Amino acid sequence: MTDNESACLRELVDLAQIRRLKHRYVNHLDDHSSPEVLADLFIEEGVWTGPEGYGHHEGREQLIPFFRRLGANALFTIHMVGNEVITIAGDSAQGRWSTIAPCTFAVEGKGQDFWGFLRYEDDFVRVNGCWFFKQIRAVALAGGAHTAGWVNSVPVKF
Repeated sequence: MTDNESACLRELVDLAQIRRLKHRYVNHLDDHSSPEVLADLFIEEGVWTGPEGYGHHEGREQLIPFFRRLGANALFTIHMVGNEVITIAGDSAQGRWSTIAPCTFAVEGKGQDFWGFLRYEDDFVRVNGCWFFKQIRAVALAGGAHTAGWVNSVPVKF
Protein backbone atom coordinates (compact mmCIF):
# COMPACT_ATOMS: atom_id res chain seq x y z
CA MET A 1 0.00 0.00 0.00
CA THR A 2 1.35 3.42 -0.95
CA ASP A 3 1.55 6.33 1.50
CA ASN A 4 -1.27 8.05 -0.40
CA GLU A 5 -3.49 4.96 -0.20
CA SER A 6 -2.70 4.61 3.49
CA ALA A 7 -3.63 8.28 4.11
CA CYS A 8 -6.90 7.86 2.19
CA LEU A 9 -7.76 4.75 4.19
CA ARG A 10 -6.98 6.55 7.48
CA GLU A 11 -9.26 9.43 6.45
CA LEU A 12 -12.11 7.04 5.58
CA VAL A 13 -11.75 5.29 8.93
CA ASP A 14 -11.65 8.64 10.78
CA LEU A 15 -14.76 9.87 8.93
CA ALA A 16 -16.63 6.67 9.80
CA GLN A 17 -15.64 6.90 13.47
CA ILE A 18 -16.65 10.57 13.73
CA ARG A 19 -20.01 9.87 12.04
CA ARG A 20 -20.60 6.97 14.41
CA LEU A 21 -19.79 9.20 17.42
CA LYS A 22 -22.29 11.83 16.23
CA HIS A 23 -24.94 9.16 15.62
CA ARG A 24 -24.33 7.67 19.07
CA TYR A 25 -24.82 11.14 20.59
CA VAL A 26 -28.17 11.87 18.90
CA ASN A 27 -29.41 8.30 19.44
CA HIS A 28 -28.55 8.47 23.14
CA LEU A 29 -30.41 11.79 23.38
CA ASP A 30 -33.45 10.30 21.66
CA ASP A 31 -33.34 7.09 23.72
CA HIS A 32 -33.07 9.05 26.98
CA SER A 33 -29.84 7.25 27.84
CA SER A 34 -28.19 8.01 31.14
CA PRO A 35 -26.48 11.41 31.43
CA GLU A 36 -23.23 9.61 32.23
CA VAL A 37 -23.36 7.72 28.90
CA LEU A 38 -23.76 11.02 27.04
CA ALA A 39 -21.00 12.72 29.04
CA ASP A 40 -18.64 9.83 28.28
CA LEU A 41 -18.77 10.79 24.59
CA PHE A 42 -16.82 13.95 25.55
CA ILE A 43 -13.26 14.41 26.73
CA GLU A 44 -13.07 15.15 30.46
CA GLU A 45 -13.06 18.92 29.89
CA GLY A 46 -15.60 18.75 27.02
CA VAL A 47 -18.01 21.60 26.38
CA TRP A 48 -21.65 21.77 25.28
CA THR A 49 -23.04 25.18 24.30
CA GLY A 50 -26.58 25.75 23.14
CA PRO A 51 -29.04 28.44 22.22
CA GLU A 52 -30.60 30.80 24.74
CA GLY A 53 -32.06 28.89 27.64
CA TYR A 54 -29.75 25.89 27.25
CA GLY A 55 -26.52 27.44 28.45
CA HIS A 56 -22.84 26.62 28.40
CA HIS A 57 -21.67 23.47 30.20
CA GLU A 58 -17.99 22.74 30.65
CA GLY A 59 -16.53 19.47 31.90
CA ARG A 60 -18.28 16.23 32.73
CA GLU A 61 -19.27 17.57 36.17
CA GLN A 62 -21.47 20.15 34.41
CA LEU A 63 -22.47 17.97 31.45
CA ILE A 64 -24.05 15.21 33.56
CA PRO A 65 -26.60 17.43 35.39
CA PHE A 66 -27.33 19.28 32.14
CA PHE A 67 -28.12 16.03 30.29
CA ARG A 68 -30.18 14.85 33.27
CA ARG A 69 -32.25 18.08 33.20
CA LEU A 70 -32.61 17.91 29.42
CA GLY A 71 -33.79 14.29 29.57
CA ALA A 72 -36.32 15.07 32.30
CA ASN A 73 -37.89 17.84 30.21
CA ALA A 74 -37.71 16.15 26.80
CA LEU A 75 -40.54 13.63 26.73
CA PHE A 76 -39.87 12.74 23.08
CA THR A 77 -37.13 13.69 20.63
CA ILE A 78 -35.92 12.43 17.30
CA HIS A 79 -32.83 14.17 15.96
CA MET A 80 -32.35 13.84 12.21
CA VAL A 81 -28.85 14.99 11.29
CA GLY A 82 -27.61 15.44 7.73
CA ASN A 83 -25.69 17.62 5.28
CA GLU A 84 -22.52 16.89 7.22
CA VAL A 85 -19.20 18.53 6.53
CA ILE A 86 -16.25 16.98 8.38
CA THR A 87 -12.70 18.34 8.21
CA ILE A 88 -9.88 16.29 9.76
CA ALA A 89 -6.44 17.64 10.68
CA GLY A 90 -4.38 14.96 12.40
CA ASP A 91 -5.89 14.19 15.81
CA SER A 92 -8.41 17.05 15.59
CA ALA A 93 -11.51 17.46 13.49
CA GLN A 94 -14.45 19.76 12.99
CA GLY A 95 -17.93 18.79 11.91
CA ARG A 96 -21.11 20.55 10.97
CA TRP A 97 -24.57 19.00 10.70
CA SER A 98 -28.00 20.38 9.83
CA THR A 99 -30.62 19.01 12.21
CA ILE A 100 -34.38 18.69 12.26
CA ALA A 101 -35.73 17.67 15.66
CA PRO A 102 -39.44 17.16 16.26
CA CYS A 103 -39.89 16.85 20.01
CA THR A 104 -42.26 17.02 22.94
CA PHE A 105 -41.21 18.99 26.01
CA ALA A 106 -42.82 19.11 29.43
CA VAL A 107 -44.27 22.60 29.79
CA GLU A 108 -46.20 23.44 32.94
CA GLY A 109 -46.85 19.76 33.61
CA LYS A 110 -48.13 18.94 30.12
CA GLY A 111 -46.47 17.75 26.94
CA GLN A 112 -46.11 20.34 24.20
CA ASP A 113 -44.93 19.56 20.67
CA PHE A 114 -42.07 21.59 19.23
CA TRP A 115 -39.94 21.71 16.13
CA GLY A 116 -36.23 22.44 16.35
CA PHE A 117 -34.10 23.36 13.37
CA LEU A 118 -30.48 23.41 14.46
CA ARG A 119 -26.98 23.45 13.18
CA TYR A 120 -24.46 21.46 15.18
CA GLU A 121 -20.91 22.78 15.03
CA ASP A 122 -18.65 20.23 16.68
CA ASP A 123 -14.98 19.95 17.54
CA PHE A 124 -13.48 16.49 17.95
CA VAL A 125 -10.23 15.13 19.29
CA ARG A 126 -8.67 11.69 18.96
CA VAL A 127 -7.44 10.28 22.28
CA ASN A 128 -5.67 6.91 22.34
CA GLY A 129 -7.04 6.09 18.90
CA CYS A 130 -10.70 6.98 19.71
CA TRP A 131 -12.63 10.09 18.70
CA PHE A 132 -14.43 12.16 21.34
CA PHE A 133 -16.31 15.44 21.39
CA LYS A 134 -14.20 18.34 22.50
CA GLN A 135 -17.08 20.76 22.03
CA ILE A 136 -20.64 20.70 20.71
CA ARG A 137 -22.29 23.97 19.74
CA ALA A 138 -26.01 23.69 19.04
CA VAL A 139 -27.07 26.75 17.06
CA ALA A 140 -30.84 27.37 16.81
CA LEU A 141 -31.86 28.35 13.30
CA ALA A 142 -35.63 28.28 13.86
CA GLY A 143 -38.12 26.41 15.93
CA GLY A 144 -40.98 26.56 18.31
CA ALA A 145 -44.39 25.18 19.09
CA HIS A 146 -45.75 22.83 16.45
CA THR A 147 -49.20 24.45 16.37
CA ALA A 148 -47.80 27.98 15.99
CA GLY A 149 -45.43 27.17 13.18
CA TRP A 150 -41.74 27.84 13.52
CA VAL A 151 -41.82 31.20 11.73
CA ASN A 152 -43.75 32.83 14.58
CA SER A 153 -42.19 30.89 17.44
CA VAL A 154 -39.01 30.80 19.45
CA PRO A 155 -37.10 27.72 20.65
CA VAL A 156 -38.30 26.16 23.88
CA LYS A 157 -36.39 27.04 27.05
CA PHE A 158 -36.10 25.02 30.22
